[in-house]
Amino acid sequence: MTAAHLLVLLAAILLDAYSGSPLWRQRWRWHPLVATDRLAGRCAEKLNRESRGARTLRRRGVLAALAFVAAAAAGGFALEALAAQQPLLWLAVLFVLAGIVDQRESGDALAALGRALARHRTEAANAALARLSMRDPVYLDSHGMARVGVEALARRLARRWTAPVFYAAVGGLPAAAAYWFLDGLAAAAGRGPFGAAPRRAARLAHWVPDRLAGLALAAAAGRDAPRALAALRGAAGRDWPPAAVAAALGVALAGPRRYAAGAAAHPWIGAGRPQVGPNDILDALDMHARAVGLMSVVVGVFCVFRLFQGAD
Repeated sequence: MTAAHLLVLLAAILLDAYSGSPLWRQRWRWHPLVATDRLAGRCAEKLNRESRGARTLRRRGVLAALAFVAAAAAGGFALEALAAQQPLLWLAVLFVLAGIVDQRESGDALAALGRALARHRTEAANAALARLSMRDPVYLDSHGMARVGVEALARRLARRWTAPVFYAAVGGLPAAAAYWFLDGLAAAAGRGPFGAAPRRAARLAHWVPDRLAGLALAAAAGRDAPRALAALRGAAGRDWPPAAVAAALGVALAGPRRYAAGAAAHPWIGAGRPQVGPNDILDALDMHARAVGLMSVVVGVFCVFRLFQGAD
């Protein structure tokens, strides 16, 4: 990665921290990233036909994942190549990266959930939780909603911030865009044969970011960092972020839940109290902000190092 790529990435991180998703992703139907999610959903809808056999659906899933990743990487490479010739196009690269790198939007949603729960406003809490998680909150009490919100923020730190920042730092916009397309396809593909290959590829893509986010959250726990780090040793890699938060706050996240579609026997993450409330949400937000700050500093130091290296 060149210093110019890293400077654009650092600017994208700062832009997200200051203003959240640029150009109002939630309000603009044709925002590039909204269009990407819609394209993934349409692809899954067209190719994932129940009338086809499982083998055919698995093959289609493999081809769809390869096509999405290749197209996204090619698009990112083309945009960066054009920006190298026309410097103003780096603003387009910045816009796309700032849309992919997302922590402000998730933090704002959890803060809204905490305020709604503190004021006992159920409808507002449901609306805030819907911005964080696709899970149906109909059968969740206030503690359950807080647990889902805190867990979702921890997982989003890994999947929607650490992962795109990591891949952008390693491979620029092509790698970050390919990750975003793959993650969107895996979410839209479902749990049938069609989604097997996208989900497997997405789990592989999440391997490093999940662990980096977990370590950053544990380091952000301050005096509770040793307890948070100890919790990581007994957790699956994908559960490192919520495990670090649960240990630092002394709570239990995840756990069995009842949804409109039926009961789900999720295992508990953490051995603390299951009663999570608005004060725990505030503590989780503080941990989240410190973890983002720590990782941003690492990117900044790496950027400065590359600048001095280029000067030599």
